[in-house]
Amino acid sequence: MCLRAFMRNKKRFGACRSTQSPQKDTKGIVDAAVQLQIAQGPGLLESVYTVVLQKNLQERTYSVEREIRIPVEYEGVRLEMGFRADLII
Repeated sequence: MCLRAFMRNKKRFGACRSTQSPQKDTKGIVDAAVQLQIAQGPGLLESVYTVVLQKNLQERTYSVEREIRIPVEYEGVRLEMGFRADLII
């Protein structure tokens, strides 16, 4: 259901601008997350990890948006606060 909501709103998020294959993008994103975990270790709030990961990904030239509201439709009712994505990359 959330993916469908995202797909209906994809104009808001823009088209994928990556020139790399999805596998290379995935490897770069996972690598940034692992490097963050190694550098900072456990114990920080999720919000801190999210902000730092956003910064690291932007330094790697990824387009990143944080705390994006994605409306969800349930039983014909549009719920504006149905879902909030931590990061849209």
